[in-house]
Amino acid sequence: MEEKNLRQTAIETAYEMFTERGIKSVTMDEISAALSISKRTLYEEFKSKNELVEETVFEKNIQFNERNEEICRAEINAIEKIFLVASINGERNKENRIFFQDIIKNYPTLVDKLITRFQQSNIDLLLKNIEQGCNENLFYKDINHKIAIELLIVIRTSFQQKTGKRPLDFDELHTFSMIFFLRSISTQEGLDIINNLCKTNNINIFK
Repeated sequence: MEEKNLRQTAIETAYEMFTERGIKSVTMDEISAALSISKRTLYEEFKSKNELVEETVFEKNIQFNERNEEICRAEINAIEKIFLVASINGERNKENRIFFQDIIKNYPTLVDKLITRFQQSNIDLLLKNIEQGCNENLFYKDINHKIAIELLIVIRTSFQQKTGKRPLDFDELHTFSMIFFLRSISTQEGLDIINNLCKTNNINIFK
């Protein structure tokens, strides 16, 4: 394994192991064995397991944001872009539920770092799509969209608190919170698109 690729390979390997078994269940010995390197070599790249966890989470979020930006460059309407990002995010959280639950429960400081590092870029991307939606007459132009986004953030942030049982899983939260957020700012034309997308994706928001 070339040295220049070791760090990235270690992150990818650790991510696979973390998502399969949970962060707490995976040791640095097991990661180094999976990489066919000594534990000493692994510690030369990452000073601690916590550093490896942090770098893994940050790298995956960078990759995820790059994919979101690619979606937002697609030739589709604003609601389809936002809906697609939220749906994929929810599916990612569902597939890697053990990993994300482990982070929320055992790494609250890391959650705060993630919010600090990535939240503003996510907000900026959402605002850009909302601006497109306003130009497409899918969103009301006179609604304070920044306040609406702040309310969305409050809902999602409160869900990251680890105490108590939650009515929705983490993946469901991302999908449903975004749907109701979009409905709150949409014109009738926008609502029709949202309803069709929910129907197509078997998402029932009505009683």
